[in-house]
Amino acid sequence: MRKLLMLAAIGFSGATFCSAQTLAYTNCNAQAERKWNGLTIEAFSQGDACEDAVVTLVIRDKAGKPIWARAHIGAQLMNFSQEPIANSKAMIEKLSGWISGDGFMKSADKLTLDGEFPFTASSDIDAKAFKAYRKQKLPLFCYIQGMESGNCLAVDKDGAIVELGVQSFPG
Repeated sequence: MRKLLMLAAIGFSGATFCSAQTLAYTNCNAQAERKWNGLTIEAFSQGDACEDAVVTLVIRDKAGKPIWARAHIGAQLMNFSQEPIANSKAMIEKLSGWISGDGFMKSADKLTLDGEFPFTASSDIDAKAFKAYRKQKLPLFCYIQGMESGNCLAVDKDGAIVELGVQSFPG
């Protein structure tokens, strides 16, 4: 019996109860980057097919350290879902457009708080702080975050990324 228990213990010690697979996505891996306010904005896509890709934004400080990141399902973002993306080369163009900031305000003082498509301040920022950010005319980086809105970020005086809120637009 003792030998049987020892053999069983030896057998189980070599067993794998949890395994990981390494997958290499080759069809829609792409990357784009640009400079913004002394920082680097990177956009990546990863997926076997572009229509199923996950797209990720990373903002890095001057030393290359990531200070902010978000991942999205590409098909749930207006700029990635409007027309088919054929391959990684076409995805690079979409990623470059996504991080360009085109079509959005460039500084916090220009945010439109009323009208048909108003800017909605983040619930994480109190009214006094939001007013101060606008008064400081902080540079904005806004990107499409859904089908009818963009998320707007700023860098505060301490160098931290602040999510100011969401800009609506017609979908």
